[in-house]
Amino acid sequence: MKRGRILAVAVVLILLGAGGFWWLAVGGSGGGAGGARGLSMFNMMRDFGRPSYTSLGQEIFLTGQDPQGRIGYDVPGMSGSGMMGGPGGMMHLSCAGCHGADGSGGLTFGNGVVSANLRQLIRGQSPPYDFSLFARAVTRGIDNQGLKLRRPMPHWTMPAGDLRALWTYVKTLQQ
Repeated sequence: MKRGRILAVAVVLILLGAGGFWWLAVGGSGGGAGGARGLSMFNMMRDFGRPSYTSLGQEIFLTGQDPQGRIGYDVPGMSGSGMMGGPGGMMHLSCAGCHGADGSGGLTFGNGVVSANLRQLIRGQSPPYDFSLFARAVTRGIDNQGLKLRRPMPHWTMPAGDLRALWTYVKTLQQ
């Protein structure tokens, strides 16, 4: 009889332990579709070793992605660049890849184009960039004077909030 109770208690503890593990693994407090992210072993493992950024704008600038991977790009005049860039693409660009981590630019490409110094977008330009001119340059490849930016400047696609966060970060780089 005593042995039966011990066995029953052991089974209950094992089931509770497995249930608790499952609860942690799938996200704890209701982290299902549309729910809170919750504590999740899978999320913790995915995020382990991931660099921390001071802002969403800095993350986008340095990596070319937001945490959800919703950013893509196309480089006009380069066939297949739409397939190569963005979520699931074979190649990945970032602002810092061409303009430098500090935004100072100066990288010369094979076609003679030199990447812009983003640290002088406001004080060093006429007219100075504001959010709408910056958004136009980033998404449509048209500069503050209405001229087409030359290749390899990509045309980026990203949610409006990400674009605003990127602009906010680029403003912190101004000299």
